[in-house]
Amino acid sequence: MAKPVAPLQKNESTEVLVTICQYPPVHINLRLTMLRNHRQNITGKLLVIRDVTTLYQTQLDLQQMNIIQQQTQLNLKQTNEALESRLRENEALQHQLKEQAIRDGLTGLFNRRYFEETLLAEFAKARRSQWPLAIILLDVDYFKQINDTYGHQAGDRVLQVFAEVIGHHVRISDIVCRYGGEEFIIALPGMTLEEAARRAQRLRLELSETVIRYRDQMITATVSGGVGALPEHSGSQDGLISAVDKALYEAKRNGRDRIHIMQVGADVATSV
Repeated sequence: MAKPVAPLQKNESTEVLVTICQYPPVHINLRLTMLRNHRQNITGKLLVIRDVTTLYQTQLDLQQMNIIQQQTQLNLKQTNEALESRLRENEALQHQLKEQAIRDGLTGLFNRRYFEETLLAEFAKARRSQWPLAIILLDVDYFKQINDTYGHQAGDRVLQVFAEVIGHHVRISDIVCRYGGEEFIIALPGMTLEEAARRAQRLRLELSETVIRYRDQMITATVSGGVGALPEHSGSQDGLISAVDKALYEAKRNGRDRIHIMQVGADVATSV
């Protein structure tokens, strides 16, 4: 049985689907062509009947393949996007874990471990290039009294605010760390001992003028500091840190709220 079609006009074609009982459907292409004489008068009609079932099925197969290909490409794109998203998440997580490993959780500054590892590289670079390398070690004065008077959370807030102040007064190349407890340490590549002493003095004054608001309390604190540098102090990293630590101890012993540097070639610290 063939589906009825509209009458063909001149030079037209159409397709019909023919079904005969149990036989598979057949796609038939009908093409009508007008026959004309030399005067262009119609002298007859030519009807061409062609079985296009194979062609039709091939077109269907191609369409289906295109759909499958498009879906595959879409799935592949979605998979790639998901993988890229996962990779970005993993990279962000790795960065976060790395930051957690080298950052102090309270102040956000680098921690002591990072400082010691980085100072090793900076020390070697300074020795190789014969550039100066200065160290400033600051310690919050009477920090235990702050904790006892206002509470440990207030003490934590003092450390956080002081970390922010110090961070705003250093160069990009400087390395600022919480060294432990209430101590902050700063490595200053390329800075001489005299320059570092002046920098430490400015930091001391800035911190002493900083007011920390905690709940209904207004807290102020001072710092003592020790300064050392290459090439003046020692030929080793440990020796430089030792000189800075001794200078800090002398600043504490001589009344606090002051900056000391170790005298070159002597085990004596002097105030800046």
